[in-house]
Amino acid sequence: MIEPWRKNCRTKQLAVLGTGKLGGILLRAYLKQELFSPKRVTATVKHAEKATALAKELGISATTENRTAVNGADIVLLGVKPQVVGEVLKEIAPELSEKTLVIFRCPRRCRRVTSSSVSGEKFPWCARCPTRLRQWDAE
Repeated sequence: MIEPWRKNCRTKQLAVLGTGKLGGILLRAYLKQELFSPKRVTATVKHAEKATALAKELGISATTENRTAVNGADIVLLGVKPQVVGEVLKEIAPELSEKTLVIFRCPRRCRRVTSSSVSGEKFPWCARCPTRLRQWDAE
């Protein structure tokens, strides 16, 4: 029997921004565990040739455009370097809906990114760590 949360993930649109080391490892694990359907995953990388190779390897959609990737996504996973998280959040904010879950992991010294620092009411939440994620899930 498939757990309800796992079945629910397969119906969600996932965007993974920054599919290098961290983002790539997480994406491959999600696909291997069949948490997400490859048809419902879009990933971004910096170079077009890497996007083509990634799409062919994993059977996903891949691009170099972050805003294109997050358009219509239910869940956005940021695998970008901590020093560019704020910049990427500002870039993608116009494409996010009120229900989009944005997840990223920052080192302890990273300044917390708040909804008001990104786009006010349009950007409802940023998950900074697993504890914050659990709080988000409980609401």
